[in-house]
Amino acid sequence: MRLTILLLLGFIASAHAQISLQRPLERCVYQRNNQNVGWVEVSGTFSGSLSKVEAKLVPFAPNQGTETDWQTITITGNQITGRVRGLGGFYNLQLRGITNNGTSITKEVNRVGIGEVFMVAGQSNTAIEGPFATDQRVLGVNYALDVPGYPTFIDLKVGMYKWIYPSGSPISFCGSLGDILVKKYNVPVLFMGAGASGSTAGIWYNSIENKQQPYEILKSGLNRFGKEYGFRAILWHQGETNSVYNLTPAAVYQSELTGVIKQSRTDFNYQGLDFDLAKPFH
Repeated sequence: MRLTILLLLGFIASAHAQISLQRPLERCVYQRNNQNVGWVEVSGTFSGSLSKVEAKLVPFAPNQGTETDWQTITITGNQITGRVRGLGGFYNLQLRGITNNGTSITKEVNRVGIGEVFMVAGQSNTAIEGPFATDQRVLGVNYALDVPGYPTFIDLKVGMYKWIYPSGSPISFCGSLGDILVKKYNVPVLFMGAGASGSTAGIWYNSIENKQQPYEILKSGLNRFGKEYGFRAILWHQGETNSVYNLTPAAVYQSELTGVIKQSRTDFNYQGLDFDLAKPFH
């Protein structure tokens, strides 16, 4: 009878143990380093009693990553926190909790990426309609569905989802560029957009001191997502208004844009943040 009661109590304890995950979010992408390594954040809570929690990454589809071993996630009270190390790829994150009586409960988050993260900024060519992606690993942050703390990550091949955070502009070249990068590197690519139509380098530079748009939009994206997900680079597509309409002297343009670059690196708190410029046309 005593054994039956203990087994019953153990079953009840494991049945009531449940895990709720806040991170990672589906379709999110964590920036990999130059050694093709990235870390997926895991955080959440659980009810019941758990003696151990582990997580691993399993490729979402064949040849889309490298499966990891189980990695320990820290338990503090009823909270779980940790990071799962993996190589570049598109994954399902699998999590298992071991109860005190040795049974396990599981949780899974699909489509979690370790790859490349970009912020697009500049003027109208970054804020126009563009072709949708063909690969579901080309991703963005949906502007209309965004909720503070819980952004909605989307793939850019779905026609109705074309407005991306933080400026709410269309996807421009992100769909086609994303397809090229995914094909070349075989990792997911995440874009955010901070373009401002008709903006000059001077408008960007002056908005830093005035704490106004358009720079404040770029800054909000860097501050909000940079610490958690990281960025590979800011893709700067701007210069037509300066070169075609304003005839801005080269030295002035260089000075203003250099100011924007320096400030973005300061706000991102990383002086090595790449700032890649598209060549303006005449």
